[in-house]
Amino acid sequence: MQISEEEHRMLIEHTHGHVEVHERAPGVFVTRYYGTASVIVVDPISKRFDQRIAEGHRVSMAIDATDLAFFEAEFRRRWTDWMRDNKEQLDDVHLLFSSRLVMMGAALVNATIGPKIKSFANRDEFEAAIQAQIDARAAQPVSTG
Repeated sequence: MQISEEEHRMLIEHTHGHVEVHERAPGVFVTRYYGTASVIVVDPISKRFDQRIAEGHRVSMAIDATDLAFFEAEFRRRWTDWMRDNKEQLDDVHLLFSSRLVMMGAALVNATIGPKIKSFANRDEFEAAIQAQIDARAAQPVSTG
């Protein structure tokens, strides 16, 4: 696995694909998966999310899964655990999907942690939801704990 990091962008490359994480505003993350979503990418991404929570930000996750071919069961389980553990600091999760497999995975997560994942099949609607989170973030002060 190879990780490249810049201030507002992270690229994680692995044998069966890669993932890009962009922070569009403090705590507003857009993650795009290509190929396989492997469990090995969870820790580097969740550490960045945890850092923002520790700084007093809520986390807004937007996941572009249109180029996702497969996700490992442990990948889904680890993200479900993270979302459940951080539910109070987590805004709705926006998911852009193009496969029924991804949609079924989202349904399993929602069944476990409650209705946090909002699914989109239309990119424009997905981008509008992200922009709404950015706008809302700009209007909110940072929590001090």
